[in-house]
Amino acid sequence: MRNNDIYILILGSGRFKDSRIEHVCNSWLRSYSNYFISCDAPLRGDVHHIVATNHNDSHSCPPKIFKGLEYITSAPNNCSWLFIGDDDTFVNSINLNSFAAQLNPAEKKMYGKDMTGNYPYKGGQIKYLSGGGGTLLPMCVAQEIIKKIKSEKWMEWLCRPRQIPPKHEGDYPTAAGADTKLGWVAGQLGIEQVSYPHLFYPESYKKYKHEPTNILQCITYHRQYGEAQKQLNDIVFKDVKANTLSLTPSTPKPAPAPQSEVVVRNVQATSYYIDTELLLLRKKIERLEKQVHLLSNDC
Repeated sequence: MRNNDIYILILGSGRFKDSRIEHVCNSWLRSYSNYFISCDAPLRGDVHHIVATNHNDSHSCPPKIFKGLEYITSAPNNCSWLFIGDDDTFVNSINLNSFAAQLNPAEKKMYGKDMTGNYPYKGGQIKYLSGGGGTLLPMCVAQEIIKKIKSEKWMEWLCRPRQIPPKHEGDYPTAAGADTKLGWVAGQLGIEQVSYPHLFYPESYKKYKHEPTNILQCITYHRQYGEAQKQLNDIVFKDVKANTLSLTPSTPKPAPAPQSEVVVRNVQATSYYIDTELLLLRKKIERLEKQVHLLSNDC
């Protein structure tokens, strides 16, 4: 049975219409009656979509997300929720439905995985939700976001690459990504952005050294290309009762490692973001060394 309460918005690329988009349409997306693909090129006539931009690179994401939101909210629909994901985001539809059923669509909140550890900026971290892992928000919140954008006349600059908000404050970059811009607009409206890092994954399960079967305990994995969508969808529907979703984190089952590499892999697994932290520390040391050098020259 298809879900009629969650509207799916996918940010798609015409370059992948015969690969990513085709595999998404033939796997988990079949579980939803209402979907829409905001794209950068025409797709098949039977695929519900619009061409939102002529950019076909990362700059295409802002117009895709905001033009997609505008399109979906412009006509009445009976959906309580809106889910936004990429064309390489895999969604466990059973767990997404279960997750939404435990939430209140009247609350001004957005749900996903924040960018802690991702994209360090001047020693800080972006506080918004990551787009790759997917974002779930009440339809009334999506409508409020578009209403605010239109009243403030923000649509044009939001859809442009490298444009910062006119009321930009703080140390967080919002110029590049669609997810950061969406987070910024939500922040202007006081919409709480709730992070569930054990449910929404902005990278592949391989990146976290998880088994593919960990999809039974979460909602999304990003960067799932081609047949990977079918592989995960088959796992989800092999035994529907095996899908277990908890709002509190559980320990994912790690992928087995060769015996000779166990120690190295365990060290790497202590923190997925260890490389980021080392990079920040290295840069801090370099700044301190420069300051010491300048002080010694002054003396």
